[in-house]
Amino acid sequence: MPQLNDPMAIYQYVASAQPDWKGFEMFDQVIELADDVKAKWLNITTRTLHNYRTKGAEIKNQMKEQIVMILALYRHGLQVFANQAEFEKWLQTPNVMWENQRPLDFMETKVGIDFIESRLMGLEYGEAI
Repeated sequence: MPQLNDPMAIYQYVASAQPDWKGFEMFDQVIELADDVKAKWLNITTRTLHNYRTKGAEIKNQMKEQIVMILALYRHGLQVFANQAEFEKWLQTPNVMWENQRPLDFMETKVGIDFIESRLMGLEYGEAI
């Protein structure tokens, strides 16, 4: 899985993914948040999310890219926070500096994922987030 700060590696990874790509299953298993959150991040309905689970529909490259970026962000979040529960708690906590939006509210776009990545880097270096 490529790093979030390497767009070329993400592109190449997604472009070379095989039809039996397991990234969706990894995304679905690793992230322990509600289905409506996962669906929002992928810009799909919860029904479509369930269809991907049960019917094994082909995943388009744009969604693969979003999944790879979210998984890379999760990897970084797990490095910053001691465990997944603490990281997901942080993702769900409103932040007054962001007009009471939660970090997870930003994660449905690439720009939003990049913003949350920058905030994780800030936390690593002692910034007040």
